[in-house]
Amino acid sequence: MELLDVIVRLVAATVAGAAFGLNRDLHGKPTGVRTLGVVGLGSALVVMAASQIDGAAASRVMQASSPASAFLAPASSCAPGRATIFTG
Repeated sequence: MELLDVIVRLVAATVAGAAFGLNRDLHGKPTGVRTLGVVGLGSALVVMAASQIDGAAASRVMQASSPASAFLAPASSCAPGRATIFTG
């Protein structure tokens, strides 16, 4: 995989995550642009690394990283002085 291909994929994943985060920000949800942008970037890095080792491993990594991302995204938005009650 060439460097330009890697950069394009990582940027696309970050932008896609940030777009979901922008939607959440506009609706007043606690997890926003930065959090979901970083989650998208991290997920893309893990999947790309796994696909370099073994093509079949990428599928297993995606299945494992989806629930982990869903769990970590709300937890990463908890900060001191911020409400910790999450809704929908």
